Amino acid sequence: MWQAKATVGLAALRAGTLSLTAVLTGELEPVLLALLVFVAFKLALLLGYIAIHHGLRRPIVRWGAFVDQVKYAAPFGASGALYELRWQRTNGWRRRSFPGQIRVVLDCRDTGTAAELVPPVGQQCLSASMSRLQAEGDLPGMIELNSRANVMVGTFIYPLLAFAFVFAEDIVTVVYTAAYVDAAPVMRVYTIGFLASVVELSTIMLLLRQGGFVMRLNLLVLPVSIALSWYAANRFGFAGASAGSVTVIYIDRIATLRRIALCSGVAFRQLQNWPSLGRLMLSATIAAILAWCLVALYCRRAHR
Repeated sequence: MWQAKATVGLAALRAGTLSLTAVLTGELEPVLLALLVFVAFKLALLLGYIAIHHGLRRPIVRWGAFVDQVKYAAPFGASGALYELRWQRTNGWRRRSFPGQIRVVLDCRDTGTAAELVPPVGQQCLSASMSRLQAEGDLPGMIELNSRANVMVGTFIYPLLAFAFVFAEDIVTVVYTAAYVDAAPVMRVYTIGFLASVVELSTIMLLLRQGGFVMRLNLLVLPVSIALSWYAANRFGFAGASAGSVTVIYIDRIATLRRIALCSGVAFRQLQNWPSLGRLMLSATIAAILAWCLVALYCRRAHR
């Protein structure tokens, strides 16, 4: 419970502090300073937790454990860097090919990144329980807990994504004006990709110490993403420019699920509650279509 409160509270504090600083000053330097202050506060909170629950006593550092933690964490850091590199390299030629719509592409990605943060935050609240189950050797129980969390997140995320898909033109028009309405298809492509973000697997990969596999997978899909995006852009235009990134998201999820099944001994079909996720997606789709039909009918009558 303490970890859940700390995770959610720190996330809210960080977002609120940085946003408020940016609004009040309108400059980058105070925002960076606020970020440094937040990091110092987070470190102080960590030291306070250690002092209260474990005590600050020697030895301060155990070099064997420290080296083991670096070997454990470094591959995950490298995979994150490869993920960002994949986006930046793909985005470079998008700027040259579609200069008029690139702003919409960037904002779609940023919005999707925010949506992708929801499943990890939900998993962080359960990570202590999942870690305990992993330490006890109960891998099926750990995976079941992850599956339940993903279903809860899907209840929140799927309706939002369905709404964004059916009302893409309206959203682009309201935010960017009608001059950018041609960017609506790329929003729909990204929405399809973000559906996979509900199936959050990074926590399980951390607990299974699969950092090396995650790094190799990101290294492998980097050229695949660039090549697919380049080909689809030349073949299908602006919407195709995002097809490579979306395709790689699903390749990543499938490969990761197969790896988890191999490491845990749990069958692929039992790794997630696929029927519940499917029902949630179907319900969100039907609701979004009905909403679109009602809006279209009302607008026609109002226009007449």
